[in-house]
Amino acid sequence: SLQVGESLHTLSVQIETLTEAWRLPHEDVTWLAPHFLGLLDTLRDHHAMVLDLNRDWDRFLEFKAHMAAVNQFRSQLTQWAQWVRMPGAHAPLLSDFDVSAWRVLGAGALLLDVYEQSNKAAAETESRSSAWSRLVGWIRNAD
Repeated sequence: SLQVGESLHTLSVQIETLTEAWRLPHEDVTWLAPHFLGLLDTLRDHHAMVLDLNRDWDRFLEFKAHMAAVNQFRSQLTQWAQWVRMPGAHAPLLSDFDVSAWRVLGAGALLLDVYEQSNKAAAETESRSSAWSRLVGWIRNAD
């Protein structure tokens, strides 16, 4: 879960940096292409890392939701990077970028939370059953 959290943090920093730069005036939109491609590389790394997680992760519906958001954002970034290189192109709407970017981060954060809560619940259940087993064993030995 630490790797997932760090990867989501890296994505969020890059997204926030791009969003702040986007709000500044620019002569044309070609400056966006390298930023989209850089974010696309980071997103690919994140995608590969999430796919390499053990089987405990993909049992959650949140895993599928996060991967769908990642794949959609990857597709959009690729399209936008090509689009802004065309002569006379306009930038995609910042709101469209924001929705897709934060969907990836939100779904990732939810996946991370569900995974950690599941592990915590499993540990508590194991602890309770272990305490119960010790109590039953103590009672049996007392006879």
